[in-house]
Amino acid sequence: MPALHPSFRRTPPATALTPGVTADPVASFLECHDRIRTFLAGLGRLAALDDLADPRAPDAARACARYFSIGLPLHGQDEDESLSPRLRLVATDDVLDALDRMTQDHREMDGGLPMLLAQLEGVIAGDPPAPEALRASHRWLEALMDAHMAMEEAIIFPAARGLEAAELSAIAAEMRGRR
Repeated sequence: MPALHPSFRRTPPATALTPGVTADPVASFLECHDRIRTFLAGLGRLAALDDLADPRAPDAARACARYFSIGLPLHGQDEDESLSPRLRLVATDDVLDALDRMTQDHREMDGGLPMLLAQLEGVIAGDPPAPEALRASHRWLEALMDAHMAMEEAIIFPAARGLEAAELSAIAAEMRGRR
């Protein structure tokens, strides 16, 4: 049986899900990507369990459910409501295409996350889904997020660094306001 990461021994505090936003919103986006990767890895460890009734599973599921229902949606809001509108005003065609893809990916996440969250809630409540169902949800989200984050890190975030300082400050302020 795979070992669960020590961070799953208890539900993380809200600050672990949505820590403070720095004055550099691009750095904050990249830090959030690190958290997404951490929680995807934790979800992968949970999904690798052969028995989701394992007594350690509810805490791991609770941590993942909390992040994917709070932290990840806030990140999407930050990108869609604060970054994208400003970047669209100055973007080249390749950046506009990437922004369109980002929005499409967020819609796909919004459509698929309820199933994953229901599976995690089942684990928490002691009525877990079939392990393969959780594995399939993990594979779906990991594949989507890996491609999504790679595209943002290669195209969108470098372009965002070219925004005026006032625009970057406004994005950071809006991000802080959501938390």
